[in-house]
Amino acid sequence: MKTQKSIQFLLITLLCLSVFLNYKYESRTLLLSNKIHSCFTRRLDTTMLKKADTGTDNVSLMRRGWTNCIKKLHINSDIAFFGDSHTYFTDFQKNFPDVSICNLGLEGDNMKHFPKRLDMLRSVNPDKIFFMGGVNSIKENTTVLEQQYRELFDLFRDSLPHTKIYIQSILPVNPIKYDTYSDNTKIKSVNQMLEKLVKDYSFTYIDLYSVYESNGCLPMTMTNDGIHIKPECYDLWAEAITDYVYN
Repeated sequence: MKTQKSIQFLLITLLCLSVFLNYKYESRTLLLSNKIHSCFTRRLDTTMLKKADTGTDNVSLMRRGWTNCIKKLHINSDIAFFGDSHTYFTDFQKNFPDVSICNLGLEGDNMKHFPKRLDMLRSVNPDKIFFMGGVNSIKENTTVLEQQYRELFDLFRDSLPHTKIYIQSILPVNPIKYDTYSDNTKIKSVNQMLEKLVKDYSFTYIDLYSVYESNGCLPMTMTNDGIHIKPECYDLWAEAITDYVYN
């Protein structure tokens, strides 16, 4: 009888030990899994960017899909606004209701990736293009940045030979509110380079930096986050380009 109870006790003990060891194993496995997931997540942006360069990621597929959609709409725009979030948030159709306008601004876009959307730009058959971009690449070496502008301008010139090209300066930022791209000295330097570069291509340069600059930066009365202008401040932009829109 005692032997039977001893065996039962031993079996129960072994069962408990097995459950305990299995729990510890699963816990360690989960911890390891979380670490791997965390490591992967930290590298996700880099991986996506590398894939974007090869045109195999979802972003590239969506870009191609939207380009195809725009092509099939058979749009003929008087003006296409092309650029990053500054352009994205515009609605110049309100300012120029008698002009056909297509907004091709994309939040976060930069000098490296603008050329990837050139087919989209061509698809709307614009008579004029108003481009603003570069603030998301402002930390690049100036030589690299100039080369990126040249590559984009070459595409403008070669792919859209009959389209008038207007290159708008980068806007100032407010370094107190927004410190990621806070070097207005660098922005001014890039704008000076840009103005000279535009002459090489016989494009038209539009100085919007001066429109929004006060005491060396973008005033807080014109921005909520230090980089993007408030909706009501786009009227200043519209006023600055009116002559170019109609002439």
